[in-house]
Amino acid sequence: MQKQYLTEENYQRVNKKFKTISLSVFIVGLLIGLGLIILGIIKTNEAGQINAEREAAATTEVQAKVAAAEQRLGEVESELVSLQQQYDVKETECDSMDMGDSDWFAKRNQCQREASNLQSQIMDLESEAFQLEHANYTVYYDKEMPEQYIPLYAFGGFFILASAGIALAIWLITKRRALLAYHAQSVMPVAKEGIDEMTPTVANSAGNIAGSVAEGIARGIKNGKKD
Repeated sequence: MQKQYLTEENYQRVNKKFKTISLSVFIVGLLIGLGLIILGIIKTNEAGQINAEREAAATTEVQAKVAAAEQRLGEVESELVSLQQQYDVKETECDSMDMGDSDWFAKRNQCQREASNLQSQIMDLESEAFQLEHANYTVYYDKEMPEQYIPLYAFGGFFILASAGIALAIWLITKRRALLAYHAQSVMPVAKEGIDEMTPTVANSAGNIAGSVAEGIARGIKNGKKD
């Protein structure tokens, strides 16, 4: 028994396979595309969270540095007041020494060295206070760039559009017979109308030709009899 390939059952089976392939292509592309987009969203959110955490840590560190500097400034101011008082007392002491004492020169030199030492300490504290007041307490940190994950959105959208286009092309194969039938149904009335209009003309022409041929045959027979 000869196997029949072009049957309606086989046609429907092949059509079903094409539809399954079309749907599978679309679903796979959709899942890949959505996966990339979701991954981009997750990575972008993670980058934002990391930046927020690093910014908060930097802010805390700045606040701690500023608090420590303010505390030290308070201590420096107190020390400056104390040293300034000691210096003033020492200066008074040096100026009030009796030049008549036998060891006046040695005592005055010792007093001036002590006063100079106090003045040096005062200058160091003033320099430290100036540095504390004008120091830069900014804390720098590495910042994540969420923009680097934009390609994930682009690739995700591309996969979705590409899979949709391929799936549509495969799906249209299953509609080829319907499209051909529609084309035939749209063309046949026009063709039939043309044929209907041509039929009388062709028929008349055929009738005239047949009449002429018959007349010629009859004339030939008649002439033959006369001969």
